Parts: sequence; C-alpha cells; structure tokens
Amino acid sequence: MNSGSWETVMSDAGDAFDAHYALWTDERKDVASTKKEWARISQLAEISHREYRILDAPCGQARFADPITSAGHEYVGVDRSPFMIEHAKAKSSAQVVLITRDIEDCTFDMEFDLAINWFTSFGYDSDQSSKRCLERLYSALKPGGRLVMEIMNGQWLLNNLSATEKIVQTFDMTYGTVRDVNYVTADGIWHIMDRTYDYSGSQSHSSFAMRVLTADALTNWLHDAGFQSVDIFGSDERPLTNSDPRMHVVAVR
Repeated sequence: MNSGSWETVMSDAGDAFDAHYALWTDERKDVASTKKEWARISQLAEISHREYRILDAPCGQARFADPITSAGHEYVGVDRSPFMIEHAKAKSSAQVVLITRDIEDCTFDMEFDLAINWFTSFGYDSDQSSKRCLERLYSALKPGGRLVMEIMNGQWLLNNLSATEKIVQTFDMTYGTVRDVNYVTADGIWHIMDRTYDYSGSQSHSSFAMRVLTADALTNWLHDAGFQSVDIFGSDERPLTNSDPRMHVVAVR
C-alpha cells in the first residue's frame, strides 16, 4: 500500500486534535511533567541566562508558555487548530502571543532564538508539506538559533511493528479511557493510529497518519531545509539507539 492511500487519513489529522484530545493531553502532561520536559528542552537548547524569544510550533494548548515566561523568556505559540489556540488562551496565565496558523504559512524571518516542535508534532502531512514546515522553522530562527524536536524513532517503530501486527494501548483517565491501535503501512512509510475516546459514556473515534522517519532520514531533511548541524539523542541524554522509542533532536541554523 502506498502513502497516497492514506491521503484521507492525513487530511483528517487536524480533526483529531479536538476537545477529547485536549482532555487526554491535559491529564497526561500535567504541570510537573511539563516542567520536566521544559528542563530537558532547556538542556538541549543550551539556554543561557539572557532572554530568549521562543517559537512553539505547533503549540497545542501552549503548555510550555508558563514555564518559559516564568524563566524570563518571550513565548510565541502557533497552531493551525482554532480550538487548540482558544484552549491555550483559556489555560495560560502568562502574557503570550498565540496565533492560529499552519507552520507552512508562517513568514517569520530570523526572529527567534529557539523553536520547539515537541511531543510528536511533526509528519502528519505529505512529505512536501512536512519539508516546507522545516524550511519555515529554519527561516524563523536567527543565525545560530536552535530547533529542538521530540519525535518517534522510526527505526524503533519499524523494528517493533509490521503491516500484519498491531500494538494496542489503553489509557485509564479521570474522564474514562483512551484506546490506541497502532500499525504501519505495508511499505513502512506511515504509522497509523486509530484512537477511541470513551469519556463518561460518550465515545468518539479519530484516525491519523504520521510519517515514519529514521534518524538518518530526519537528519537529511533538516540539512535540506538549511540547518548546519543536527544531533539526535535518546530521551535520557544518551546517544540514540534502535531501542529508543523516541528521538530528541537538536538542529542548529
């Protein structure tokens, strides 16, 4: 099965980030875990004591806004979902800038010291669109600025899933349960997730596709976008291995 067969799933990806998704993320990514992740981002970005201008794209519910502004930095969040931007505005206690816009359509020009693309927030569109997003993030950064990403390790995924296998995950939440069915397409290009929310007896379903990228493939894409250097780590500061489910990426303009 080729990637074109999943164009409908890709086009529906934006619809997957709705009120049910917000409840799921708010509970899984609480204040304590968000502070811990911000500390990791700060370490990867080698943030100094000076004030940074930081772009969070896509920002979702802008959960990094409070720790970033509390540290004395300026926060700008961009997301193509109007719902997520409104949710972010309602949740954030900080003075921040929140913009409803696709990363592809951003026209920032050397304005930011750091760009964040975190919590598997990349690869939900066609390869052409995803590569344009990297180009826009590159353009948004000042010379020497850094892009920090957290994304699934494609090699780990391919080692643990095939077109004939599925991984089912069930999360027990305050509001009910979330059930994910994960699999890859026969050509190993797309990771498909079928998600079912069952909150207080109200059930909803969404599907979305995410591009499977190995560390080498992502490095090539980042270099093509213009980044001068790319370093990729496991989630615990070690060099990346094929046994790491997730990659922490630092790309320098």
